Amino acid sequence: MNKLLKIKLKFNPEPGPSGGGVRNLRSERIVDIEKVSQLILDLKKVKIYYASRQTLIKGCLIDVYYDDVIAKSNRVQQVLKGVKKPDDSIVGARFSDAPMGHANHIITHYVEFGAIDETINKLEFIITLLNERLSGEANKENFNINKDDDNPISFKGYKEYSDLEIRGIIVDCSVIEKFDVPQIQIFKSTESVLITFYKTELKTSEILDKIYKNEYHRYYTYGENSLLVEPNVFERLSEEIPYLISMAVSDISCLSPMKKMDDIHKDILEIPSPQNEPTIGVIDTVFNKNVYFSEWVDYRETLFDYERSGIKDEDYYHGTAISSILVDGHTLNPELDDGCGRFRVRHFGVCGDRISPSLLIKKITSIVDSNPDIHVWNLSLGTEQEVSKNFISFDA
Repeated sequence: MNKLLKIKLKFNPEPGPSGGGVRNLRSERIVDIEKVSQLILDLKKVKIYYASRQTLIKGCLIDVYYDDVIAKSNRVQQVLKGVKKPDDSIVGARFSDAPMGHANHIITHYVEFGAIDETINKLEFIITLLNERLSGEANKENFNINKDDDNPISFKGYKEYSDLEIRGIIVDCSVIEKFDVPQIQIFKSTESVLITFYKTELKTSEILDKIYKNEYHRYYTYGENSLLVEPNVFERLSEEIPYLISMAVSDISCLSPMKKMDDIHKDILEIPSPQNEPTIGVIDTVFNKNVYFSEWVDYRETLFDYERSGIKDEDYYHGTAISSILVDGHTLNPELDDGCGRFRVRHFGVCGDRISPSLLIKKITSIVDSNPDIHVWNLSLGTEQEVSKNFISFDA
């Protein structure tokens, strides 16, 4: 195989410019006493929720519901500011359940309880300021500052917070819809369940230890924050610590079926032998070695005996089609010829028509680790089930 060309550059990291200038209200947003009062009520409900149960974590997981798909520069900067800056306390992000095109961001933070108390104090102060300085509401006329203003609006004179902090709190309030406690959608499963937890000071194994104490339950860890557990364990975890669970999916995936390719190779009988073409790694369903281009494919099966016994003829279609495109795509689809020619393929057959995501991850890890000479990989396994729009799949 041809050696991979590498370009080596010397990077000299430099800090970005400090500060962001004066923050103004966006669009037609208004911050009034009623809105700020509701945000305070939300925060107090979050405190009550955690106070009413024996929590496992030292801090507080809290969702910030934005009123839009928010840009990073417009996220909260003063609200939830504690030991960490708000951006540094983010542990999750998803979209609301609104129809497509109307969804808003929901960003999850892990903060100390002191940050909640301090935010409540800030918001109570803002109510006082709105009453005293802005006739009950902040809007673009009485709040925003233009570059050409000779007498810019100022909120100096309060000892509690600086002018910039006050402006930051009000702008933060303008983009927040509400605060809430993260809650996983509970579902019944007859299969094992893959659970991903929000990142806190707890290790995943410690979570089960604290819930079950001296009881033993079998589980498998995946990465830093994910566990594979039995359905009854997931049911208990979702009841006792729903706020800690970021994502949960049943540990079985039925792959999208593919129609039989009866005539795809009908008129193609010859192909030259491979020479020094680069090799692409393919991780897919099993491969049919009785095809005209099989000399170009180094097929390696990674099935266990119980998986192999369930393989059907149609299970070979998808993986074989993927490798055919990489090897001889320009012949099969001349209208899509990109001029790159043919590629050799090292094809790893990992399944038939279904596979456990946790098992797939194990196979991918083993395959990639043991084939360091492969620099380009193709993974195009797709399931029939649509993943929740609130998170990517466990496999991804």
